[in-house]
Amino acid sequence: MTHEMLPVESPPEPAPPEGLAGRLLAEWTRLYTPGRALVLSFGREVPWSDVALVWAAAQDEWHWPAAAIAIDGQQGYQLWWSLEAAVPAARRALALRTLLHTLLPQALPAERLRPVSAAANAWPGPGTVPAAIPAPQPGGDVWSAFVARDLAPVFEGSPWLDLPPSPEGQADLLARVARIEPRAFEAVLALEHEPEPQPGLGTADPADPGEPAVHATTPAAACASDTQARDAARQFLLAVMKDPQVPMAQRIDAAAVLYRSPGTLGAGHG
Repeated sequence: MTHEMLPVESPPEPAPPEGLAGRLLAEWTRLYTPGRALVLSFGREVPWSDVALVWAAAQDEWHWPAAAIAIDGQQGYQLWWSLEAAVPAARRALALRTLLHTLLPQALPAERLRPVSAAANAWPGPGTVPAAIPAPQPGGDVWSAFVARDLAPVFEGSPWLDLPPSPEGQADLLARVARIEPRAFEAVLALEHEPEPQPGLGTADPADPGEPAVHATTPAAACASDTQARDAARQFLLAVMKDPQVPMAQRIDAAAVLYRSPGTLGAGHG
């Protein structure tokens, strides 16, 4: 008896608002087709000053491009990032958990960390899929919209527009949004997951663990010495990457080196 393999369903993704057309539809599709969106939403109790710190820290510490800034029409601000290459929802959720656990403590004053974390909702994650933006809200009296950085403080406490946003203006805002490169995205994931050890690297000699080679001038001994040096460099980078006392930018740089050449340092590209 054979069993038909059923396709694994992907979780729902943000959909473009109904009626979108022209440049705005093209820009929305460029950024937020399935597998590319990462959204961080904040409750109305989170002021723009806190959101701005997170928005800037993702650029300064993680080397991510500036997220699109949105007002959701009901609760508060949102930050919308876009990935250059589609990524499964579970990996995007991991990146956002890393943001909440490591970037927020770097970005926010200690007294603001708890209230902001409690009012932040990451998607993909356990919450609902973000509603389409720009779009009218229930009742049709107010609208959600993407907004410019300089205008964002105006909407603190009232995160909506009283009139429909201009499609051209919305398209212009999204046109300025760059997508996160795979290397920058994977470097953030490396902050949570140590790269897998590579076969033959950093492995002790079972016959003589921890002891120096007897014939240091032989080719085999030279190869072992190179391996030990690479492994020592890898361990140093891992220590930098996981040390919360090290500035986040340096941790990201260390993770990027490990991502480019996991388990080796400057080797394996030939």
